[in-house]
Amino acid sequence: MNRTGNADSLRFIPAGTGEIAEIMPGVIQPVAGYFTASDGRKAIPCIPTMSDYNYLLLSLIDRLFHPDNYIRILKENVQESVDSLICSISERCVPEKKDDVMQELKELVQYVDELADKEKDATEQYIKAYFRACRQQRQ
Repeated sequence: MNRTGNADSLRFIPAGTGEIAEIMPGVIQPVAGYFTASDGRKAIPCIPTMSDYNYLLLSLIDRLFHPDNYIRILKENVQESVDSLICSISERCVPEKKDDVMQELKELVQYVDELADKEKDATEQYIKAYFRACRQQRQ
């Protein structure tokens, strides 16, 4: 958007594969593309982001599969965190689906608890790949 509030003078240029930008000194992020003014002035990198819902869901999944990391490193009460994440995730759903989502998440917790250790790695990779695919479909 330019100073007059008109976005017509902006255009999006897709980034090449694996392109990155230093968004702050020492902070490098992957870039989806650049917004530039039509007169070719300053290019602004477009950094892909994640929704709060996906961030919370991945946080829940990581705590389910790696609770020892959170206990050992952060001294976190993982069960309280898992319960809090389930509530936060379900609150971001449409009201008529809230109870269903909360129940599904509780079933996921129970399922992961029952997995043998060697099955956890494969299951975690599958779940994360599934959510990555869902996110890419929406983009």
